[in-house]
Amino acid sequence: MKRNAHMFGGLFFGFLGYFILILARTNELPSLQIFTDLLTSSMLFKTLLLLMFVSLGALLPDKLDPPFSPRHRRFAHSKILLFLFIGMTVVTLLLLSTDENLGLWSLYYFLLGYISHLVLDSFTPAGLW
Repeated sequence: MKRNAHMFGGLFFGFLGYFILILARTNELPSLQIFTDLLTSSMLFKTLLLLMFVSLGALLPDKLDPPFSPRHRRFAHSKILLFLFIGMTVVTLLLLSTDENLGLWSLYYFLLGYISHLVLDSFTPAGLW
């Protein structure tokens, strides 16, 4: 997949992850108002973290395993890493549902971005390693 597809996929996963985080915190289905809340001054820093870390995670696998090298689609594009990161994301989500921590917030969105990259690449003919 191209870089732009990974960026859009990462942003989609990031905003979906934000929706799930709010759902985990409130135990009720949030309205779409939560996305406009991201633009308020009190949430602006977290919104920037969301965008930065989800983008970093979405692009990092192709930096670790460059697309035009013979090593492309090795460990950084592996199913093992996908399942490991999904587990880490679930644990991070559970921790974030009870604690407001910027480090966990950043890790959560990095993991979502990385997972989005692997999920999108799994639909290509080469798949994952």
